[in-house]
Amino acid sequence: MEYKKKFNKDKTKVTIKMQDDNELWDLDNKTLVKSKTFKVIKASNVYKKIKKGKPIDISGQYIEDFSLSEYRKKYNIESEKLVALKKFNAEGSFFEGGVDFSYAFFGEEDASFEHANFGKGYVSFVGANFGKGIVNFAHATFGDGDVEFKDVTFGEGDVFFWGSNFGKGDISFEDANFGKGDVSFENANFGKGDVFFWDATFGKGNVSFMNANFGKWNVDFVGTNFGDGIIDFTSLKVQGDWDMRGIKANIINFSGSLIHGTINLTVVKIDRLKLINTQLTGKIFISSKELRIEKGLKQKKDAINIQEKETTHTEKRDQFVC
Repeated sequence: MEYKKKFNKDKTKVTIKMQDDNELWDLDNKTLVKSKTFKVIKASNVYKKIKKGKPIDISGQYIEDFSLSEYRKKYNIESEKLVALKKFNAEGSFFEGGVDFSYAFFGEEDASFEHANFGKGYVSFVGANFGKGIVNFAHATFGDGDVEFKDVTFGEGDVFFWGSNFGKGDISFEDANFGKGDVSFENANFGKGDVFFWDATFGKGNVSFMNANFGKWNVDFVGTNFGDGIIDFTSLKVQGDWDMRGIKANIINFSGSLIHGTINLTVVKIDRLKLINTQLTGKIFISSKELRIEKGLKQKKDAINIQEKETTHTEKRDQFVC
């Protein structure tokens, strides 16, 4: 992600112009633009509001070097102690210089990063707790640098990452707990880096990665518990290696997807695997009580045949699209 910025004389405002396909969110007019002038807010002023327990609304503003680790040092707080962010709203904001929301606590209210732009650099939400509200990262843009949501607790509300864009760098949701609500990564672009959901836990809601773009990079769901909902991987292009060993799920749906890479589904607990109109030019490795297939077209036939009780003959026929 490339952009140019220019401050006014007293550095209270900054104009940012995007140099590539990315766009900025004009909060006032509710539209996407290539260039936007932001009001500049200092991280130190936000820290003061946090300390006083005031609502934090930085929507549509520009902020540099925001770091809860630095906040803790400033106020002599233990390194992993949760920091409460009251009524947090960063819709359409622009962060720069690295972003650190580690061990943030968002409380009872919704937390919005919708259309937020995280600039360039490392982004950390490690250990954050989003409480009971809705968590909204829809259409958020992450620049070049690793993005970590390790050990995050998303709480009781729905979680939205639909249409979000990630840049160059690895993305980790390792040990994340997605709570009780629905989770959507629909149309998300995971950029150029490996994606990790090691030992992540989903709850009772549905989980959708429909039409997400993982590129040619590796995806790791080892040990993920997908909970009780329907897991939607429809309309994807699987080009890298997907490691899904040890996952637990009721229904996994890859219907309408193009599988050019490999998917490892060995040692899993899945009640139903759907491959309606799936094009398989790569490999799916499957292991269960009924079968153990390692290579060749037969793996797809067996994956289809074990659905004897769950799918119709017509649905089985439609899964032989190769």
